[in-house]
Amino acid sequence: MQNPPAAWRNMSYSQMRTAMGTYVNQTMTVMRSNDVLPTWVQIGNEINSGICRPVGSVSNGAQMTGLLNAAYDQVKAVSPNSTVCIHLAQPQKYDVMTTFFSRFAANGGKWDMSVFSSYGSADVAPGIVANMKKISDAYGKPFLQSEFG
Repeated sequence: MQNPPAAWRNMSYSQMRTAMGTYVNQTMTVMRSNDVLPTWVQIGNEINSGICRPVGSVSNGAQMTGLLNAAYDQVKAVSPNSTVCIHLAQPQKYDVMTTFFSRFAANGGKWDMSVFSSYGSADVAPGIVANMKKISDAYGKPFLQSEFG
C-alpha cells in the first residue's frame, strides 16, 4: 500500500507536498552531514498506484506528480549529482506502466531513471525487458531492473 504516514493522513494536498519536501530535505541533509551522498535515490517504492493515496493516487496525476516533484527537487537541492529514480512493480503489465508514466510526464514529472521490480519466472524475462525498453524509449530515461524474483 502507498498510503501516507499516519501524521500526514489528514493533511491537505498543499500541506502534504510541503511535508514531503521537508522530509526528503531533512533525510538527505542528515546523509550529507554524515558524508553519505547516494548515487541513486528512489522516491517511493513500487508506486504503480501513486504515492500517499488517495491524495497522490495515479488517478489524480497532478497531485501525484506534485508530491513526487517535491521529493525530486529536495534530493537535487541537497545532492545534485544523485540519480532520482521512479520505481514501479510488474513491468510485464505494460498498460499499468504507461498509465503511470503518461500521467506523471503530462503533469511535468521529474525523474532521472525508471526502476522496476518484477516477480515472474525467467521465461517471461524477454517480454519484461522489452516493456522496460519501450518505457525508456518513450520518455528518454535509462532503466534498471532492481528486483527479480
